[in-house]
Amino acid sequence: MIPARWRHMMLIRVLRRAAASALDNNKASGDGEDSIRSVVELVDELRTIVARVESTVSGKEGRSAVIPIMKSLLSLDNELYKAISVGACKYDNGIHPKHRLMKYHEFFCKNVGTEDTVLDIGCGNGFLTSDVAKCTSGRVVGIDMNRGNIDFAKKHYHADNIEYIYGDVNTDIKPGHFDIVILSNVLEHLSNRVGFLRQVREKVSPSEFLLRVPMYEREWMVPLKQELGIDYLLDATHEIEYTQEQFFEELKAAGLVPEAWEIRWGEIWCCATPE
Repeated sequence: MIPARWRHMMLIRVLRRAAASALDNNKASGDGEDSIRSVVELVDELRTIVARVESTVSGKEGRSAVIPIMKSLLSLDNELYKAISVGACKYDNGIHPKHRLMKYHEFFCKNVGTEDTVLDIGCGNGFLTSDVAKCTSGRVVGIDMNRGNIDFAKKHYHADNIEYIYGDVNTDIKPGHFDIVILSNVLEHLSNRVGFLRQVREKVSPSEFLLRVPMYEREWMVPLKQELGIDYLLDATHEIEYTQEQFFEELKAAGLVPEAWEIRWGEIWCCATPE
């Protein structure tokens, strides 16, 4: 007879394949009621299987027997996180609800003066850029390397004092001066972050950087995933998710001084000025 722990691992793998198939079918067939119902039923099956797995791992199995199950569950957690993020955007009509629930726009807006010029690097869909532009009469530029993001921003988040640019800040922004540079969830995508910050300083001579980055120390499952060899990053394109020490070391190496900072929602929000 197959041991219970292996049966449960097999069930998890089958469910993951079924979930992926159902989600693909849902994308292909649109938002039809039958398609949505099938996914809801699949989630109900997941609850049943998770309960059975929980019963196994809380039983008399030893550590070595539980490790393969933990790896499968932690991998499944990553896949569920991605699926929930996709659904969450649809739930809020195309905008991720983190903008609304985390209220991080307020951090940026309260640190922008009424006449400040602002460069929002990696502006995404323009939602944050638009809110910042309401706080100042100065010029606001949003730049992003994703053309789809820029097209969306121009259509939905335009204003008289906003200019959106499709391109790279190193090649498509002219040398000059901006009072504020915004980097909201951008640095973690870069490999040479210190060099990038120095280049931005030299090019646009900002008076202040407003930074937002994800933390490694956001919950206990992050180091556990790393310990077990499971992907622990929030996004496959992330080069880093910061400890406090790493973040402030990089600021120092880039010649920036943190003037004010706070930790919220597993992120560091920081105002930094050039030395």
